[in-house]
Amino acid sequence: MALMQKLKVLLKKNKPPNPYGVGVDNYDSMGGKFDKFSGSWLFIKKWAKQELYELRMNNDSMSLSEIKTASLRGKIKQLKRLLSLEEDMD
Repeated sequence: MALMQKLKVLLKKNKPPNPYGVGVDNYDSMGGKFDKFSGSWLFIKKWAKQELYELRMNNDSMSLSEIKTASLRGKIKQLKRLLSLEEDMD
């Protein structure tokens, strides 16, 4: 799935309309693009990988409740989705 299609699906799920008129639907008309070599993305990617590592280490703890484990797994899933955006650009 192309990046723009993936973002449209993510943003349209159970979200109220954007009052500022900025979003994926008019992203192309704004002249923006995803640059996987930008300093911002490299910073986000490094942060997300560190968070992912820490969450996985916490998830391996045997003393977590089912609710805490489910919460950690949800956070891990969201970080993996964020990091997968770069794969769509290849």
